[in-house]
Amino acid sequence: MIRSALWKPESWERDAVPSRAQIAKSLERTDEALEDLERYYGPQYAERVYQG
Repeated sequence: MIRSALWKPESWERDAVPSRAQIAKSLERTDEALEDLERYYGPQYAERVYQG
């Protein structure tokens, strides 16, 4: 665990993990277009989810 460098963002491979939209398309919302899901789960998604 110590040598894994998981806590160092520079060691992360961003393309190795599917986007939230890709996960939703394959598991939850299979009937929706990926482009629509990418728009829905875009940068503004976090703002909508974490509004107080």
